Amino acid sequence: MAEQLAGQWYAALTGLGDLVPKPMRLSALHKVYDTNVRKFARGEMGAVSGIGPDGALLHSNPQIEEVWTGPLLPSPAT
Repeated sequence: MAEQLAGQWYAALTGLGDLVPKPMRLSALHKVYDTNVRKFARGEMGAVSGIGPDGALLHSNPQIEEVWTGPLLPSPAT
């Protein structure tokens, strides 16, 4: 999910600057939002941790079915 940009968030937070080009960051954020937020519960509950490209929920472990707000919060700051 949005953890793919955690390194960029920490780099910006600590003053290291951009590690990931902005177009790539925006592309990743749009993909996470479109897949993990909009395809889950009509986009009204937040981001689900595990969802397939077709919008089907994944069930490989209990955590994958949870809505995770914490990792998603710093994402727009990247």
